[in-house]
Amino acid sequence: MVTTLIAIGGYMMGSLIGIVFSTSEHAIQILPLIIIPLVLFGGLIVNLKTIPKYSSWAQYISPIRHTYSSLILDQLSSPRMQNIIQYDEVKEFMGVNGEFWTNVLYLFLITAGCSILSLVAMYLKRKPI
Repeated sequence: MVTTLIAIGGYMMGSLIGIVFSTSEHAIQILPLIIIPLVLFGGLIVNLKTIPKYSSWAQYISPIRHTYSSLILDQLSSPRMQNIIQYDEVKEFMGVNGEFWTNVLYLFLITAGCSILSLVAMYLKRKPI
């Protein structure tokens, strides 16, 4: 379910970027400026606890962060992992916070937001008949 949401979310982000920019060359050139911060604030490369406070807001708009957190929480919620004494320390070390369904909800909201913004952008860029 989480991997499906991130796939749909990535498709919708790509659609939004493709709709907003007039040519595919412009969209391809601006795409790294959007994707690289999302990856950096996703928690895969940098531990989110080491990010300065003034830029920590960016982690909440990154779908990669919510996917990473929900997948880690799903793996840690197995009965075998719950018996580990350091369960909370593992979550803390991995930089994961929140609950599984909360992260899935945020991921769904980001996907729905990109879908709605894509529709609004298409409506605004339509050509009059």
